[in-house]
Amino acid sequence: MPKEPETGPPLTGAARLRQQATNLFSAFLSPKGLAKRLITALVLLPGLLVFLYLSLWASDMYISEAKFAVRGQNAAPAMDALSSLFRVTTSTQSDSYIVLNYITSLDMCDKLDAKLDLRAHYSNRANDIWFRLWKHPTQDEMRDYWQWATTVAYDPDTGILSVEVKAFSAEMAHKICQGILENSEALVNAMNERARADAISQAQLEVNRAEERIRKAQAAMRAYRERTIILDPQAVATGLYGVVNELEAAATKTAAELAEALTFMQGDSPRVIQLRNRLEVLQKQLEAEKQRLAGDLKQDVPLSALVSEFQSLTLEEEFAQKQLTSAMASLETARVQADAQSLYIEAFERPTLPDESLYPRPVYFTFIFMVTALLLLGLVSLIIAAVREHAGF
Repeated sequence: MPKEPETGPPLTGAARLRQQATNLFSAFLSPKGLAKRLITALVLLPGLLVFLYLSLWASDMYISEAKFAVRGQNAAPAMDALSSLFRVTTSTQSDSYIVLNYITSLDMCDKLDAKLDLRAHYSNRANDIWFRLWKHPTQDEMRDYWQWATTVAYDPDTGILSVEVKAFSAEMAHKICQGILENSEALVNAMNERARADAISQAQLEVNRAEERIRKAQAAMRAYRERTIILDPQAVATGLYGVVNELEAAATKTAAELAEALTFMQGDSPRVIQLRNRLEVLQKQLEAEKQRLAGDLKQDVPLSALVSEFQSLTLEEEFAQKQLTSAMASLETARVQADAQSLYIEAFERPTLPDESLYPRPVYFTFIFMVTALLLLGLVSLIIAAVREHAGF
Protein backbone atom coordinates (compact mmCIF):
# COMPACT_ATOMS: atom_id res chain seq x y z
CA MET A 1 0.00 0.00 0.00
CA PRO A 2 1.31 3.48 -0.81
CA LYS A 3 2.42 5.53 2.08
CA GLU A 4 0.17 8.45 2.78
CA PRO A 5 1.90 11.83 3.12
CA GLU A 6 2.42 12.96 6.60
CA THR A 7 0.19 15.74 7.65
CA GLY A 8 1.11 18.18 10.34
CA PRO A 9 -0.93 20.56 12.37
CA PRO A 10 -2.99 23.07 10.37
CA LEU A 11 -1.13 26.30 9.48
CA THR A 12 -2.19 29.64 10.81
CA GLY A 13 -2.95 32.66 8.55
CA ALA A 14 0.53 34.24 8.85
CA ALA A 15 2.28 30.92 8.44
CA ARG A 16 0.13 30.15 5.40
CA LEU A 17 1.12 33.50 3.78
CA ARG A 18 4.79 32.84 4.46
CA GLN A 19 4.48 29.39 3.00
CA GLN A 20 2.77 30.73 -0.13
CA ALA A 21 5.47 33.44 -0.53
CA THR A 22 8.18 30.79 -0.17
CA ASN A 23 6.50 28.59 -2.77
CA LEU A 24 6.15 31.52 -5.19
CA PHE A 25 9.81 32.53 -4.70
CA SER A 26 10.92 28.90 -5.23
CA ALA A 27 8.80 28.67 -8.38
CA PHE A 28 10.21 32.03 -9.58
CA LEU A 29 13.78 30.80 -9.13
CA SER A 30 13.18 27.50 -10.82
CA PRO A 31 15.51 27.06 -13.84
CA LYS A 32 12.70 26.72 -16.37
CA GLY A 33 11.85 30.17 -17.82
CA LEU A 34 13.96 31.98 -15.23
CA ALA A 35 15.41 34.48 -17.75
CA LYS A 36 11.99 35.61 -18.94
CA ARG A 37 10.73 36.00 -15.40
CA LEU A 38 13.79 38.02 -14.38
CA ILE A 39 13.48 40.33 -17.39
CA THR A 40 9.79 40.80 -16.72
CA ALA A 41 10.23 41.45 -12.99
CA LEU A 42 13.39 43.56 -13.07
CA VAL A 43 13.17 45.32 -16.45
CA LEU A 44 9.70 45.42 -17.98
CA LEU A 45 7.59 46.07 -14.89
CA PRO A 46 9.91 48.77 -13.44
CA GLY A 47 10.13 50.31 -16.91
CA LEU A 48 6.35 50.43 -17.06
CA LEU A 49 6.21 52.09 -13.64
CA VAL A 50 8.81 54.64 -14.71
CA PHE A 51 6.88 55.38 -17.89
CA LEU A 52 3.61 55.83 -15.98
CA TYR A 53 5.28 58.09 -13.42
CA LEU A 54 6.92 60.29 -16.04
CA SER A 55 3.75 60.46 -18.11
CA LEU A 56 1.18 61.02 -15.35
CA TRP A 57 2.86 62.47 -12.25
CA ALA A 58 6.18 64.05 -13.21
CA SER A 59 6.05 67.84 -13.48
CA ASP A 60 6.77 69.49 -16.80
CA MET A 61 10.09 71.33 -17.07
CA TYR A 62 10.85 74.09 -19.57
CA ILE A 63 14.23 74.98 -21.00
CA SER A 64 15.40 78.46 -22.00
CA GLU A 65 18.56 78.73 -24.08
CA ALA A 66 21.01 81.54 -24.80
CA LYS A 67 24.29 81.77 -26.66
CA PHE A 68 26.87 84.51 -26.32
CA ALA A 69 30.60 85.14 -26.53
CA VAL A 70 33.09 87.15 -24.54
CA ARG A 71 34.73 89.49 -27.05
CA GLY A 72 37.46 92.10 -26.93
CA GLN A 73 37.92 95.17 -29.10
CA ASN A 74 41.35 93.97 -30.16
CA ALA A 75 41.30 91.16 -32.68
CA ALA A 76 42.68 87.86 -31.44
CA PRO A 77 46.17 87.07 -32.78
CA ALA A 78 46.45 84.44 -35.44
CA MET A 79 47.37 81.03 -34.05
CA ASP A 80 49.99 78.95 -35.74
CA ALA A 81 49.79 75.19 -36.16
CA LEU A 82 51.76 74.51 -32.98
CA SER A 83 49.54 76.77 -30.88
CA SER A 84 46.43 75.14 -32.31
CA LEU A 85 47.84 71.69 -31.61
CA PHE A 86 48.61 72.35 -27.95
CA ARG A 87 45.52 74.52 -27.32
CA VAL A 88 47.32 77.66 -26.18
CA THR A 89 44.87 79.58 -23.97
CA THR A 90 44.42 83.21 -24.95
CA SER A 91 43.29 86.03 -22.68
CA THR A 92 39.77 86.00 -24.12
CA GLN A 93 39.47 82.23 -23.59
CA SER A 94 40.59 82.65 -20.00
CA ASP A 95 37.93 85.31 -19.46
CA SER A 96 35.34 83.01 -21.06
CA TYR A 97 36.22 80.22 -18.61
CA ILE A 98 35.87 82.72 -15.76
CA VAL A 99 32.36 83.58 -16.94
CA LEU A 100 31.54 79.87 -17.34
CA ASN A 101 32.53 79.07 -13.76
CA TYR A 102 30.73 82.16 -12.51
CA ILE A 103 27.46 81.05 -14.11
CA THR A 104 27.52 77.71 -12.27
CA SER A 105 28.71 79.24 -9.00
CA LEU A 106 26.70 79.69 -5.83
CA ASP A 107 27.24 83.46 -6.10
CA MET A 108 25.23 83.57 -9.33
CA CYS A 109 22.55 81.40 -7.73
CA ASP A 110 22.31 83.68 -4.69
CA LYS A 111 22.01 86.82 -6.83
CA LEU A 112 19.23 85.30 -8.91
CA ASP A 113 17.55 83.90 -5.80
CA ALA A 114 17.47 87.38 -4.24
CA LYS A 115 15.82 88.71 -7.40
CA LEU A 116 13.61 85.80 -8.55
CA ASP A 117 13.23 83.66 -5.38
CA LEU A 118 14.64 80.48 -6.92
CA ARG A 119 14.30 78.46 -3.74
CA ALA A 120 10.55 79.00 -3.61
CA HIS A 121 10.17 78.09 -7.28
CA TYR A 122 12.27 74.94 -7.29
CA SER A 123 11.06 73.67 -3.88
CA ASN A 124 7.35 74.20 -4.59
CA ARG A 125 5.40 71.23 -3.22
CA ALA A 126 3.14 71.31 -6.28
CA ASN A 127 6.03 69.85 -8.29
CA ASP A 128 6.92 66.19 -8.20
CA ILE A 129 9.32 65.02 -5.53
CA TRP A 130 11.81 63.54 -7.99
CA PHE A 131 12.84 66.84 -9.61
CA ARG A 132 12.10 69.46 -6.99
CA LEU A 133 14.48 70.99 -4.46
CA TRP A 134 14.42 70.31 -0.73
CA LYS A 135 12.39 72.76 1.31
CA HIS A 136 15.38 74.10 3.28
CA PRO A 137 18.46 73.17 1.25
CA THR A 138 22.00 73.67 2.47
CA GLN A 139 24.55 75.59 0.43
CA ASP A 140 26.00 72.40 -1.04
CA GLU A 141 22.55 71.08 -1.93
CA MET A 142 21.60 74.40 -3.50
CA ARG A 143 24.81 74.53 -5.52
CA ASP A 144 24.38 70.94 -6.74
CA TYR A 145 20.77 71.59 -7.73
CA TRP A 146 21.72 74.85 -9.46
CA GLN A 147 24.43 73.07 -11.45
CA TRP A 148 21.83 70.48 -12.46
CA ALA A 149 19.27 73.12 -13.45
CA THR A 150 21.85 75.17 -15.38
CA THR A 151 23.96 73.65 -18.13
CA VAL A 152 26.84 75.68 -19.56
CA ALA A 153 29.08 74.62 -22.44
CA TYR A 154 32.05 76.43 -23.95
CA ASP A 155 33.51 75.82 -27.41
CA PRO A 156 37.19 76.93 -27.39
CA ASP A 157 37.33 76.86 -31.20
CA THR A 158 34.54 79.40 -31.69
CA GLY A 159 34.55 81.05 -28.25
CA ILE A 160 30.78 80.52 -27.88
CA LEU A 161 29.17 79.98 -24.47
CA SER A 162 25.86 78.06 -24.52
CA VAL A 163 23.52 78.24 -21.52
CA GLU A 164 20.46 76.07 -20.85
CA VAL A 165 18.18 76.68 -17.86
CA LYS A 166 15.52 74.26 -16.60
CA ALA A 167 12.51 75.53 -14.66
CA PHE A 168 8.98 74.44 -13.86
CA SER A 169 7.48 77.30 -15.88
CA ALA A 170 8.39 78.88 -19.18
CA GLU A 171 8.39 82.41 -17.75
CA MET A 172 10.71 81.48 -14.88
CA ALA A 173 13.13 79.71 -17.23
CA HIS A 174 13.25 82.80 -19.45
CA LYS A 175 13.76 85.13 -16.46
CA ILE A 176 16.56 82.98 -15.03
CA CYS A 177 18.34 82.80 -18.37
CA GLN A 178 17.98 86.55 -18.84
CA GLY A 179 19.32 87.12 -15.32
CA ILE A 180 22.34 84.91 -16.06
CA LEU A 181 23.11 87.00 -19.13
CA GLU A 182 22.75 90.29 -17.23
CA ASN A 183 24.93 89.13 -14.32
CA SER A 184 27.55 87.83 -16.75
CA GLU A 185 27.65 91.24 -18.42
CA ALA A 186 27.99 92.87 -15.00
CA LEU A 187 30.91 90.55 -14.19
CA VAL A 188 32.67 91.38 -17.48
CA ASN A 189 32.13 95.09 -16.88
CA ALA A 190 33.57 94.76 -13.38
CA MET A 191 36.57 92.91 -14.78
CA ASN A 192 37.04 95.68 -17.34
CA GLU A 193 36.85 98.39 -14.71
CA ARG A 194 39.24 96.53 -12.40
CA ALA A 195 41.82 95.94 -15.15
CA ARG A 196 41.53 99.54 -16.36
CA ALA A 197 41.84 100.93 -12.83
CA ASP A 198 44.86 98.72 -12.08
CA ALA A 199 46.66 99.68 -15.30
CA ILE A 200 46.00 103.40 -14.89
CA SER A 201 46.77 103.44 -11.16
CA GLN A 202 50.13 101.74 -11.78
CA ALA A 203 51.00 104.24 -14.52
CA GLN A 204 49.80 107.13 -12.33
CA LEU A 205 52.00 105.85 -9.51
CA GLU A 206 55.03 106.02 -11.83
CA VAL A 207 54.08 109.58 -12.78
CA ASN A 208 53.85 110.54 -9.11
CA ARG A 209 57.28 109.03 -8.45
CA ALA A 210 58.78 110.91 -11.39
CA GLU A 211 57.22 114.18 -10.24
CA GLU A 212 58.58 113.65 -6.74
CA ARG A 213 62.03 112.92 -8.15
CA ILE A 214 62.10 116.04 -10.31
CA ARG A 215 60.90 118.18 -7.38
CA LYS A 216 63.77 116.88 -5.27
CA ALA A 217 66.26 117.46 -8.10
CA GLN A 218 65.08 121.04 -8.61
CA ALA A 219 65.17 121.71 -4.85
CA ALA A 220 68.75 120.37 -4.67
CA MET A 221 69.81 122.57 -7.60
CA ARG A 222 68.20 125.63 -6.01
CA ALA A 223 69.92 124.96 -2.68
CA TYR A 224 73.24 124.53 -4.48
CA ARG A 225 72.95 127.90 -6.27
CA GLU A 226 71.90 129.66 -3.08
CA ARG A 227 74.91 128.16 -1.29
CA THR A 228 77.54 128.86 -3.95
CA ILE A 229 76.00 132.04 -5.48
CA ILE A 230 77.01 130.60 -8.86
CA LEU A 231 74.44 129.94 -11.52
CA ASP A 232 76.70 127.80 -13.71
CA PRO A 233 80.08 126.85 -12.26
CA GLN A 234 80.93 124.99 -15.43
CA ALA A 235 80.69 128.20 -17.44
CA VAL A 236 82.80 130.00 -14.80
CA ALA A 237 85.42 127.26 -14.94
CA THR A 238 85.49 127.45 -18.74
CA GLY A 239 86.09 131.21 -18.58
CA LEU A 240 88.82 130.83 -15.98
CA TYR A 241 90.56 128.18 -18.04
CA GLY A 242 90.53 130.60 -20.96
CA VAL A 243 92.07 133.40 -18.86
CA VAL A 244 94.77 131.07 -17.52
CA ASN A 245 95.63 129.92 -21.00
CA GLU A 246 95.92 133.51 -22.22
CA LEU A 247 98.10 134.49 -19.24
CA GLU A 248 100.33 131.47 -19.73
CA ALA A 249 100.73 132.36 -23.42
CA ALA A 250 101.55 136.00 -22.57
CA ALA A 251 104.02 134.97 -19.84
CA THR A 252 105.75 132.57 -22.21
CA LYS A 253 106.02 135.23 -24.88
CA THR A 254 107.36 137.81 -22.40
CA ALA A 255 109.91 135.34 -21.05
CA ALA A 256 111.09 134.67 -24.60
CA GLU A 257 111.41 138.41 -25.32
CA LEU A 258 113.34 138.89 -22.05
CA ALA A 259 115.77 136.13 -22.93
CA GLU A 260 116.27 137.60 -26.36
CA ALA A 261 116.89 141.09 -24.93
CA LEU A 262 119.48 139.83 -22.48
CA THR A 263 121.57 138.53 -25.35
CA PHE A 264 122.49 142.03 -26.51
CA MET A 265 121.42 144.34 -23.63
CA GLN A 266 122.61 144.99 -20.12
CA GLY A 267 120.57 143.78 -17.21
CA ASP A 268 119.80 147.31 -16.04
CA SER A 269 118.64 148.58 -19.37
CA PRO A 270 115.11 150.01 -19.54
CA ARG A 271 113.90 147.38 -21.99
CA VAL A 272 115.09 144.50 -19.82
CA ILE A 273 113.61 146.08 -16.70
CA GLN A 274 110.30 146.56 -18.47
CA LEU A 275 110.17 142.95 -19.65
CA ARG A 276 111.07 141.67 -16.18
CA ASN A 277 108.36 143.78 -14.57
CA ARG A 278 105.85 142.63 -17.15
CA LEU A 279 106.78 138.96 -16.69
CA GLU A 280 106.50 139.31 -12.91
CA VAL A 281 103.04 140.86 -13.20
CA LEU A 282 101.91 138.13 -15.60
CA GLN A 283 103.18 135.38 -13.30
CA LYS A 284 101.45 136.92 -10.28
CA GLN A 285 98.20 137.25 -12.22
CA LEU A 286 98.57 133.70 -13.49
CA GLU A 287 99.11 132.39 -9.97
CA ALA A 288 96.08 134.29 -8.75
CA GLU A 289 93.88 132.90 -11.51
CA LYS A 290 95.14 129.39 -10.81
CA GLN A 291 94.31 129.84 -7.14
CA ARG A 292 90.86 131.05 -8.14
CA LEU A 293 90.46 128.09 -10.43
CA ALA A 294 91.61 125.63 -7.76
CA GLY A 295 89.34 126.87 -5.02
CA ASP A 296 86.50 129.18 -4.06
CA LEU A 297 87.86 132.24 -2.28
CA LYS A 298 85.05 132.31 0.24
CA GLN A 299 84.73 128.63 1.16
CA ASP A 300 88.09 127.35 0.02
CA VAL A 301 86.29 124.65 -2.05
CA PRO A 302 87.93 123.60 -5.30
CA LEU A 303 86.03 124.82 -8.32
CA SER A 304 86.41 121.39 -9.86
CA ALA A 305 84.43 119.96 -6.94
CA LEU A 306 81.74 122.57 -7.48
CA VAL A 307 81.62 121.72 -11.17
CA SER A 308 81.41 117.98 -10.40
CA GLU A 309 78.57 118.56 -7.93
CA PHE A 310 76.80 120.82 -10.43
CA GLN A 311 77.12 118.17 -13.16
CA SER A 312 75.66 115.50 -10.84
CA LEU A 313 72.72 117.72 -9.96
CA THR A 314 72.18 118.62 -13.63
CA LEU A 315 72.31 114.95 -14.63
CA GLU A 316 69.82 114.02 -11.91
CA GLU A 317 67.48 116.78 -13.04
CA GLU A 318 67.71 115.64 -16.67
CA PHE A 319 67.03 112.02 -15.72
CA ALA A 320 64.07 113.07 -13.58
CA GLN A 321 62.67 115.12 -16.48
CA LYS A 322 63.08 112.19 -18.88
CA GLN A 323 61.49 109.83 -16.37
CA LEU A 324 58.53 112.18 -15.95
CA THR A 325 58.11 112.45 -19.72
CA SER A 326 58.26 108.66 -20.10
CA ALA A 327 55.86 108.09 -17.20
CA MET A 328 53.32 110.53 -18.60
CA ALA A 329 53.57 108.86 -22.02
CA SER A 330 53.07 105.45 -20.35
CA LEU A 331 50.03 106.79 -18.50
CA GLU A 332 48.45 107.97 -21.72
CA THR A 333 49.30 104.66 -23.40
CA ALA A 334 47.78 102.74 -20.49
CA ARG A 335 44.57 104.73 -20.82
CA VAL A 336 44.37 104.07 -24.55
CA GLN A 337 45.13 100.36 -24.15
CA ALA A 338 42.67 100.02 -21.27
CA ASP A 339 39.95 101.46 -23.49
CA ALA A 340 41.02 99.39 -26.49
CA GLN A 341 41.29 96.06 -24.62
CA SER A 342 37.91 96.23 -22.94
CA LEU A 343 35.73 93.10 -22.94
CA TYR A 344 32.05 92.85 -23.63
CA ILE A 345 29.33 90.23 -23.95
CA GLU A 346 28.11 89.61 -27.48
CA ALA A 347 24.75 87.80 -27.15
CA PHE A 348 23.82 86.66 -30.64
CA GLU A 349 21.05 84.35 -29.36
CA ARG A 350 18.99 86.01 -26.65
CA PRO A 351 17.24 83.92 -23.97
CA THR A 352 14.33 82.07 -25.52
CA LEU A 353 10.82 81.83 -24.09
CA PRO A 354 9.96 78.11 -24.36
CA ASP A 355 6.52 77.26 -25.71
CA GLU A 356 6.57 73.56 -24.72
CA SER A 357 8.10 71.43 -22.01
CA LEU A 358 11.05 69.27 -22.99
CA TYR A 359 11.34 67.38 -19.67
CA PRO A 360 10.57 64.83 -18.65
CA ARG A 361 10.75 62.66 -21.78
CA PRO A 362 8.79 59.54 -20.85
CA VAL A 363 9.74 57.37 -23.82
CA TYR A 364 13.39 58.41 -23.86
CA PHE A 365 13.93 58.14 -20.10
CA THR A 366 12.05 54.82 -19.93
CA PHE A 367 14.20 53.42 -22.72
CA ILE A 368 17.36 54.56 -20.94
CA PHE A 369 16.14 53.01 -17.69
CA MET A 370 15.25 49.67 -19.31
CA VAL A 371 18.57 49.46 -21.19
CA THR A 372 20.47 50.24 -17.98
CA ALA A 373 18.46 47.68 -15.99
CA LEU A 374 19.00 45.07 -18.69
CA LEU A 375 22.74 45.69 -18.71
CA LEU A 376 22.90 45.45 -14.92
CA LEU A 377 20.87 42.23 -14.99
CA GLY A 378 23.17 40.75 -17.59
CA LEU A 379 26.23 41.76 -15.62
CA VAL A 380 24.90 40.24 -12.40
CA SER A 381 23.94 37.05 -14.26
CA LEU A 382 27.46 36.73 -15.67
CA ILE A 383 28.98 37.24 -12.22
CA ILE A 384 26.66 34.59 -10.68
CA ALA A 385 27.41 32.14 -13.49
CA ALA A 386 31.15 32.65 -13.09
CA VAL A 387 30.94 32.14 -9.32
CA ARG A 388 28.86 28.96 -9.69
CA GLU A 389 31.20 27.55 -12.33
CA HIS A 390 34.21 28.31 -10.18
CA ALA A 391 32.57 26.80 -7.10
CA GLY A 392 31.48 23.68 -9.02
CA PHE A 393 27.74 23.75 -8.38
